Amino acid sequence: MNFNLLTRNLFLLSFFFIACSSSNSPRPVAKEFLDAFQKHDFEEAKKYSTKETVKLLQVLERISKENNEPAIEMLPIEITSEEIAGDKATVYFKEAGNPTEQKLMLKKVSVAGEKEKQWRVVLTKEDARFGNEMRLKSTENP
Repeated sequence: MNFNLLTRNLFLLSFFFIACSSSNSPRPVAKEFLDAFQKHDFEEAKKYSTKETVKLLQVLERISKENNEPAIEMLPIEITSEEIAGDKATVYFKEAGNPTEQKLMLKKVSVAGEKEKQWRVVLTKEDARFGNEMRLKSTENP
């Protein structure tokens, strides 16, 4: 009886450590951000963004509303890998039907209500097109 209890507790403890270690990865944050972004759910995408990225998302959201169509078209994605260097990370992904690997930058930032820094997406105007592979629609009339 004690052996079964010990085995069960070791299993639960192992599961707990695995679950905790995976939450420290930027990969799930990037996946949630990209999934929300692909669905044009800017409010959800903002949850995974730095303050600077939130500002860019607000601009894209406004453009989408003004034009009554998405400012950016993005196909479903697959995360291919990640590289972590201290408080910065790069998550690599591919869009469906596109063999070109693209990257998304993340950094750990302080988040209200959290003891430890959290991974957040860093997106600027320069890399808003994810390596020029996403199709940014023009806001100007031809």
